[in-house]
Amino acid sequence: MKIEKIENKCLLLGLLVALLLQLSSCSDSSNNPTEPKDEVYIVSQTKIGTVSKLELQLLAFVSGVTVTPLYDVDVYKIEYYSKANNSKPTAPLVASGIICFPVTDDSKKGIVSWQHLTILKNYEAPSQNSMQSILTTSEVAITASLGYVSASNDYLGFGATANSGIPQPYHIYSYSVNDWLLFMRAVNEYIDENSIATNKNLWITGYSQGGYNATAAMKKWQTENHKFFDLQEVYSGSCAYSLTELADEIFNNNDYQAAHLIYPFITAYNYYYELNMNYENIYKPDYLAIVDELYDVNGSQTIEYIKEVIPNKLNEFLEEKFINDVKNKTGGFYSKLSENNLTNFVPNRKLYIFHSNNDEYIPVSIAENAYNHYVGKSGNVELVKSPNALNHPDTYFEFMNFVLDRLK
Repeated sequence: MKIEKIENKCLLLGLLVALLLQLSSCSDSSNNPTEPKDEVYIVSQTKIGTVSKLELQLLAFVSGVTVTPLYDVDVYKIEYYSKANNSKPTAPLVASGIICFPVTDDSKKGIVSWQHLTILKNYEAPSQNSMQSILTTSEVAITASLGYVSASNDYLGFGATANSGIPQPYHIYSYSVNDWLLFMRAVNEYIDENSIATNKNLWITGYSQGGYNATAAMKKWQTENHKFFDLQEVYSGSCAYSLTELADEIFNNNDYQAAHLIYPFITAYNYYYELNMNYENIYKPDYLAIVDELYDVNGSQTIEYIKEVIPNKLNEFLEEKFINDVKNKTGGFYSKLSENNLTNFVPNRKLYIFHSNNDEYIPVSIAENAYNHYVGKSGNVELVKSPNALNHPDTYFEFMNFVLDRLK
């Protein structure tokens, strides 16, 4: 089985966590959710444990992070009120994420919101404190060790919402940013209630799906003029700024190295937009029989295994009619992609677009076109290329170093 370098590093980091991190679990204080009161967002707060400075330095070394962690870090899981559907309010939904604090009496440097990269299983979510979640947890903890309040929401469909029947809103703007905004309100509430000494400067960052969510969060923050944090800079790594452009590239070429990520796209759009698509018209019979189990959020299949099962040739995985509908820009699925493009706003704080010329998941032309669009609208944006022109998975570690260097 071919395993990307990023997956080898994840495994090694996970083993290190199993050997090194002695996190003291606490009982969860959540009760059955009730209708939230005005301006109350937190349902429960639980200390997962403390990661020492030495452990974080070892994690940084193994993952190729070049900054030196300075402090021990306390890790907390919080549950907060979110919502699954804008148009159909239901009973309060409780979602989850983590907040990390440096163990120091010094005032914190501000707040960093990490939007984690694509995960497919619940055990990978930051709040789950598992070996497999170490990649999404370590970036948050290492950032906190530099003196920041650092936070990451699990995303809907994971953590506290893993058994809700709600899929992750994969590259869907409104549902992703609405959950993120409620999480950040919970972070703000936690800081105020616990008298955390920090300024309210905010940095937003993320890679791949996290890059999309970070840029989407910037748009949400600007267009609704939120003020409870003061947005400084946004770092977006290897992001699909134009989903229609990405779909055109994928479906016109047929051979796609990230074909295993088409399923969460289809599932999310079918659910949140109520498209009522018949999966028999989408997936080839052999794959129709296995995809639901293969992508079960509570299943044990690894992303490496899923990548081996799903062929890169789209016409081996997907039905011809569905492929042609996307190629011809017809059908309900394609029609909704344009609603979630991120080229319909202008960054007024600094947006760093980080991408590699050899990205096989998201062509660099998408980043370049987004950059040119923003510049053409007088946006505050800078394009940064992967110094080693690495592939999509390996560029992640370059991106981490870029972000941490900026924060340092």
